Amino acid sequence: WSARKIPSYYLGEQFEPTALHLHEGHTSPPSPLSEAELIGMMDEQGIGTDATIAQHIKKTLDRGYVEKRVPNNTFHPLPLSRILLDSYTRMPQAFDLGVPHLRAEMERDMGKVCSGQMTRQECVDKTVDMMRGLYRHASVNSRCLHAAAAAILARPDASSWAPQRLSDGSRPSCGKCQGLMDLRVRPQGGGGGGGGGGG
Repeated sequence: WSARKIPSYYLGEQFEPTALHLHEGHTSPPSPLSEAELIGMMDEQGIGTDATIAQHIKKTLDRGYVEKRVPNNTFHPLPLSRILLDSYTRMPQAFDLGVPHLRAEMERDMGKVCSGQMTRQECVDKTVDMMRGLYRHASVNSRCLHAAAAAILARPDASSWAPQRLSDGSRPSCGKCQGLMDLRVRPQGGGGGGGGGGG
């Protein structure tokens, strides 16, 4: 069958396929989140309120973690966020700074302050203690941050990429020395975008 969903079968039932075709393919990255989808996920995780969600999103944009692209208003990670998240996964033991439950726990504690179940100082002390431990762990394992930055910011080898021209058929020129440049496009499936090299 060509469908992605396997039909229902019962124990002992047999079927004989009429043809078998193997197709080469690649896994695709998840689709970028729209602003509405991100707000829905934040709400589901208990992060932010109607009054603060917009501020949280603005901070991620202002700090250069993501960019919002038109026309669909979808969020795309920038190198800084990719480096940070990759470095967290490289660190030994569990390092949870990249997952939503830490922020959600802080939000719950702030709610407890509002309802009188926790004092403001208790909330602050708990959060500072938690973050202090994470900071120490990150400091001890700073080599993981350096390795992630080196991997993500590494200059790709574009020598085998097909040379291209601009839409008017010309070659681009360097904005500094005005020399002609080679425009090369990364092949499909190689990840990332195009690269340029001096000519």
